Order: sequence, then C-alpha cells, then structure tokens
Amino acid sequence: MALDIRWRDGCIEIEPAPLPVELIRKGRLLVAIPKQDVDSLTTESVEETRRTIQQKRGGFPEAT
Repeated sequence: MALDIRWRDGCIEIEPAPLPVELIRKGRLLVAIPKQDVDSLTTESVEETRRTIQQKRGGFPEAT
C-alpha cells in the first residue's frame, strides 16, 4: 500500500495514498472508477468495519 507521509504543524502525518480514479457519469450518479486493478471488499470485512464503527460511536451491536 502506498503512503503519503508529511510533516505538518510539528506532527508527522501518515495516510494511505489516494487511489487514482476516473469520474464517470452513470445516469444521475457520478461514479469513481479506479484507474488500476483493486481487490474487491468482502462482505465479512465490510460488516466487521461497520460493526466496529457502530460500537465506537456508542451504537448497540446487532444480535447475531
């Protein structure tokens, strides 16, 4: 994974580098299409991330 590293206001900031995309209009929507091949997200990783964010924001975990 490429990283953007910079020094700002006395702090080192490290972030994932933005993915180059092309903006394509699909009907009324503007869709970002990656200019290089990327792996698709799995349902499991999306659900895990969603649950983690929900718990950190004080939401109640869903029953499984």
